Amino acid sequence: MYEPVKGGRVETIYGIDCYIPKPPPKEEIAHYHLPKAEQKWRRNELPIFSPRDIDIWTGTYYDPKEELDWNMARREELAKQTGEDQWDLDRYGKPKRIESIRPDVKYVSVPLANFRDKEMDRCDPWSGGYWMFINGKAVWLTPFHYFYLNWWEINVGYPQYRDTDRRKFYLWQWVFENPVCLGFCETAKRGEGKTYRALAILYLRTIYGRNILSGIQSKTDDDAEDMFQLKLVECYKNLPDFFIPINDNPTDPKTQLRFFSPSKKGKASLFNRLQQRKAIRSTINFKNAQPLAYDGQTVNGVFLRDEEGKTKKAICDVWERHGVTKDCVFRDGKVFGKIYSTTTVDKMDRGGAEFKIMWDSSNQHKVPEDENPGDTVSRMIRLFMPAYETEYFDEFGMSDTYKARARQTKERKKLVNNPGALLREILQYPWTERELFMSSGDTCQYDLNILRIREAIVLDPDFNGIRIGDFHWRDGIFGGEAYWKDNPDNGKWNVAFLFDEPRDSNKVKKERSMLDTFIYSPDNEDKFAGGFDPTKTSKQVDKRRSAAGGVIFMKEDIWYPEISGTWIADYLSFPIDPEEGWLDFIIGLFYYGAPFLPENNLGIPKKLKEIGCDNFVMNRPSNTFTNMNGSQDIPGMPAGEGTNDLMIKTKQTHIVKHGLKMILPRIIRNSIEFDPQFRTKYDLEVGGQLALTASQRPTPPPALDITASDMYQLWDNSGTQGKMVNLN
Repeated sequence: MYEPVKGGRVETIYGIDCYIPKPPPKEEIAHYHLPKAEQKWRRNELPIFSPRDIDIWTGTYYDPKEELDWNMARREELAKQTGEDQWDLDRYGKPKRIESIRPDVKYVSVPLANFRDKEMDRCDPWSGGYWMFINGKAVWLTPFHYFYLNWWEINVGYPQYRDTDRRKFYLWQWVFENPVCLGFCETAKRGEGKTYRALAILYLRTIYGRNILSGIQSKTDDDAEDMFQLKLVECYKNLPDFFIPINDNPTDPKTQLRFFSPSKKGKASLFNRLQQRKAIRSTINFKNAQPLAYDGQTVNGVFLRDEEGKTKKAICDVWERHGVTKDCVFRDGKVFGKIYSTTTVDKMDRGGAEFKIMWDSSNQHKVPEDENPGDTVSRMIRLFMPAYETEYFDEFGMSDTYKARARQTKERKKLVNNPGALLREILQYPWTERELFMSSGDTCQYDLNILRIREAIVLDPDFNGIRIGDFHWRDGIFGGEAYWKDNPDNGKWNVAFLFDEPRDSNKVKKERSMLDTFIYSPDNEDKFAGGFDPTKTSKQVDKRRSAAGGVIFMKEDIWYPEISGTWIADYLSFPIDPEEGWLDFIIGLFYYGAPFLPENNLGIPKKLKEIGCDNFVMNRPSNTFTNMNGSQDIPGMPAGEGTNDLMIKTKQTHIVKHGLKMILPRIIRNSIEFDPQFRTKYDLEVGGQLALTASQRPTPPPALDITASDMYQLWDNSGTQGKMVNLN
C-alpha cells in the first residue's frame, strides 16, 4: 500500500495515501453471488470432509456418511507422513507406529493442502490479501486484517468486521511496506480491541519469516506478562495447526513462544531431521517496562509497546524508551523491524505528558509534502479516531456516529458540574486529539468548572472559532503591512479574531527620527494589549527547550460583545535564537496595533530599539507596584513572588466574571494545568497573565478628529443683524 498500483486506487487515511490493489473480476470476489443486503463479512471456516475425500492411513473405520473435521483429516495426513498415529499413544505417551504403512515425508492430503495453501497465501504479509463485497462495494482486506478476522479468536469470539479497523490495517500495511517509517502510534478509546489487533500483527509477522524476534513491553512488568499469557497465548492456542510453526513450546507457555524444533534424544528419524531444517527459529517474548530491557537486541519482527499513554514516568519515560527501542528496529541505516505503539491516554500526570511528546513527534502532517510522510521526528506516524466512530456499528460494519455521539454527548452534559468525572468520561471517549491530553486540573488556580465548560466547547469537533497560522510582512518589508496567512499544520499563532476589513488593521504610527530611521508606535491601545514571556536560558522543569509565549487581549468593545473582554490570539514557538521570538511576536502586535507587557527579568533586547519598536513595550501599570515608589528602570514586568501573586489573583477575578467568553484552546488548557510552583513551564499562561495585566492600564480615549465648526454653527456678525454662514 506504500507504492502506487497500476489499475488500483488511492485512499487517504489521516494524511497518508494508501494504495489499494486492482480488484480481480467481480465474479472472483467473495460474496458476489449474494444479494446486496447479505453481502457481509463471513469467516472462511475450517472445512468438513467426507471419508471418501480423505486417504485413511490409521486403519480407523469411518461411516461413509460421517463427517471428518479438520483435526480428524489432519490425523490421517500425519499418519502417512510420520508412520505414527498421533491419537494413539503408548504407555510412555508417545505415538504408536503404524506397521502397515511406509512413512512419506513429502506426502500431502490434496483436500487439506488446497485449503491450507489458499489461507496461507491470503495471510502472507507481503503478497496476501482478500477481496469481498460489503453491501455492494468491493472491499480489500490486508493480509494482517484478514488473519485477524478469520483466525485470531479473542476473548469474546472471532472479531467482527469494522470499517474503522479496515482503515487502521491499511495504515499499518503502509508502515510495514515503507522503507523509512519505523512504526505506528495508535490511540483509541478503552475496550476497542487495539491490543488484540496489535498481537495479531505481531504474531503473523513473526511466523512469516526466519530468525525473527518480536517483543512486548507494557506500562508495567505485570501488564506485559498478562498481555502475553492471557491474550497472546490464548489466541495462539486456538489457531489451526498450519498457523502454528514447528515449535518446542510447552502446553501453556509462560514467558516466550519459541518456534524451534523440539530436541530429540538418540537417532532422530528422517521426519524429525526435516522438521529441524524447516523450523523458522523465531521467538516472541516480553520484558519489563524499563528503557534498556531490549537494549542491544535486534527486534526484526514487531516491537509491541502497549499502553504507552498510561505508563507513569516513575516507572518509565516512554519518550526516553523510544530512543532506545527505535535502535532495536533500525541499525546501520537499515530498517529491520517495525514498532506498534497502541494506547489509551491517562491523565497528564499519569503518563499522558510523556506520551504527548511521542505523539507530537509522530505527526505526519508536519512532514514537507515532497518528503516521505513516515520521516517524522520519531520516524513513526500516528492515528486517532474519535470515540463516536468506534462505538456502534451497523450490520455491514459501518460506524453509527449519530447514535454514538448522541449517547456520549448526553453523558457529558450530566457531568458538566463535576469536573473530575467529566475528565474521566472525556478521556475514556475522546472526540479529538486535544481531548486525548486534557489535564486533570489538580493544580488549577482558577474556577475549574468554568474552564471545563469552555474546554468542552472549544474541543468539540464542530467548533470552528479559531484559525491557526502566522503573521507575515507584506513583500517581506519590515514595518510595512502585517497580514495573516493560514497554516493549520505548522502555524505558531492561534487566533479567534481577525479584522473584516484590512484598513482596520495595522493601526501603527510611523515617524521618522533624527537619525533618519523610523519609529513605530501602536495606535490601538484602547482596544488591545499584549503580554509576552520570552525564552529562558535556564533548563526547564520538563527538560524541553524554553518557549516564547505571547498572548493578545481584546478589551471590552460594544461592537464585539461576545469576543471582547478576553484573550483573542496566542503565539507559541521554540526559537533557537531568543530574539527571533520577540521579532515574530512584533508582527502580530503590528497587525492588532497593540502595545505589550513583556516579562523583563532578562531585560529587553536592544534589537527592539534598533528597529524602532521600543514604543511597543509598556511600562507596568501603576497598580502592580508593591511599594510607593512606582518607578522602574526597565520597561516590562518583572517576575517575582509579589507580582506573580497579583497577576494570579487578577486572573482569578477575571475568569469568575468573564471566563465563559474564553475561546482559545491553548489558553484554556494552560489555565487548567497551571502550577505556580513550576511557573516557567507554562509560557502561554504567563503571557496571558501579562496581557490581562496590560489591558488594565488606564488609557486616554482616542482623540476625536473633529473641528469646532462640526460642533458649533459659524455666524457672520459684520452687519446690524447676525446671520449663519452656510459652509456648503
